[in-house]
Amino acid sequence: MSVNITIKVSGIHELLRDYGKFRFDMKENMIVPLNESAQEYLKVISTNFQNQGRTFGEAWKPLSPATINIKRALYKQGKSITITTPLVRTGQMKQGFGRSTRGKNEAYIYNTQDYSIVHQEGLTVNLNGRSVKIPRRVLADIDDTRINMVTRIFQKWFDGIINKNSI
Repeated sequence: MSVNITIKVSGIHELLRDYGKFRFDMKENMIVPLNESAQEYLKVISTNFQNQGRTFGEAWKPLSPATINIKRALYKQGKSITITTPLVRTGQMKQGFGRSTRGKNEAYIYNTQDYSIVHQEGLTVNLNGRSVKIPRRVLADIDDTRINMVTRIFQKWFDGIINKNSI
């Protein structure tokens, strides 16, 4: 006695179509979570300026009396917008943060002011013929909180792709 068994696979065309859409979204639309991550990071940096470094757990050191005197004189000349606030003289460094993307899978946060790295790293500079140690004042950092923020953005984006392309 022989028994014939027939197996019919249905839906293979739909599966391949949906897989193609899923692959396209994963490859072509990664710029979406990258842009959102960069935008959110810029908000974090702005908050860090408001709370003077506490966002990243390193409160900015107060200005030295010499720097306060310099800023006071500049303020009187209309060349400074604050006297005692660290990292804010004209506002250009705070406003110099931006974001850009390269290709479909890279995003960058940058600052247009060359001297921002001096403050970020705490470097020694030559000022009027003498060496001056600029204290480290963190403008931006990659910490667990920011890694989790970006992870949540990507997870939400990925969940959206899965839901959009589910059969």
